[in-house]
Amino acid sequence: MSAEKTETRTPRQQRSIERVDAILSAAKELIVEKGSAGLKIQEIAQRAGITAGSMYQYFPNKAAIIHALGQQYLDLVNNMLRTALVKKPQSLEECVQTLHILFDQFHQLNCHDPVIRDIWVSTSADKNLQDMDIEDSRRNAALLFEHMKDLFPERHWVSMQRLLFLSMHLCGATIRLALSVEKEEGHEILQIAKQMISADLLGQFANE
Repeated sequence: MSAEKTETRTPRQQRSIERVDAILSAAKELIVEKGSAGLKIQEIAQRAGITAGSMYQYFPNKAAIIHALGQQYLDLVNNMLRTALVKKPQSLEECVQTLHILFDQFHQLNCHDPVIRDIWVSTSADKNLQDMDIEDSRRNAALLFEHMKDLFPERHWVSMQRLLFLSMHLCGATIRLALSVEKEEGHEILQIAKQMISADLLGQFANE
């Protein structure tokens, strides 16, 4: 996917919000049917019940629609993370348990939504999606750091932030890998990833 201009107009009036929702819903339906590579502006507009000219008021091109769907997913994951981290952990065991639960939730989300899987396959060819993914990993890592930092010596906080950033970014890649192979192998990959979270993310700082 080329690095096209993808700036979108944020809808403020209810009618505009409804049109944007209709466009994104139509795009999701078409991605399920034929994949994001097969999306066409005219087909999205027809499915959404609007004219192509109206759609261009909100999305300058197909890439902007893909990016909006990607951002919806990233925001959903961030909200899931915030919900899971409302209560401060009292022990390292609670940290590990929370991280494992989150990992499973993210995996299930990807399992049950073919649109998400299709969109993130495009990250390797789309610089804007790559940047979105990286910034989301940074945002989620910051949430995790605030959630668990008091359980670790302050001298390790900088290293922890970097490790969490790396772990959050690898989480998405691991889930996509697990969904790309046979079910049994994918399950084993996920279990290994959880073990790595426990050992590498928590163990190396906690015992000093």
